[in-house]
Amino acid sequence: MKFTLQERFNLMGILPREGNILTARVLHDLRQKLAPSDREAEEFAIRADGQTVRWETEQAEGRCEACGVTAYDPKNAARPNCPKCGKPMLPTGEHRPLKKDKDIAIGADSLTRKVVVDALKDLSRRNKLDVANHWPLVEKFFSKADFEELEAELDEPEPEPAKDEVGDKRKAAAKAGKPKP
Repeated sequence: MKFTLQERFNLMGILPREGNILTARVLHDLRQKLAPSDREAEEFAIRADGQTVRWETEQAEGRCEACGVTAYDPKNAARPNCPKCGKPMLPTGEHRPLKKDKDIAIGADSLTRKVVVDALKDLSRRNKLDVANHWPLVEKFFSKADFEELEAELDEPEPEPAKDEVGDKRKAAAKAGKPKP
């Protein structure tokens, strides 16, 4: 499966923090695969601002006055340096998008897929599914059967609330003329 940087961060954000020994191993391995490499961190200028992760989505093109080279500098998206002589280049006003998908092998019947689908289903059941951030993941991971399972849950009648045992005991005691428990 191919994942954008945004999808990878969103997926890391919904993965459970706890599990049994098997899911813990799966979660550890998946987080390792989803995390940006050092090269990606440099190329996208990834930085953390408190609880928020930010990165560049495009690179500026520059033109070197010293040697005349026009290029994009992957190491400095905001102010490019000449790849030939290393001097700062003047911006040309041109930009190119920084978009690089990462291919991560996740089998259709794998425990990894099940853990991700369960996390997305949990968000859905709690009405916490963020359409902008989570829907691309739903489209990648959900099968027709997963959608049908959630639809069936929505069609089921809501369970009746459990009886208040303490309240029932008080009512019975009041009828019998006994003090409240």
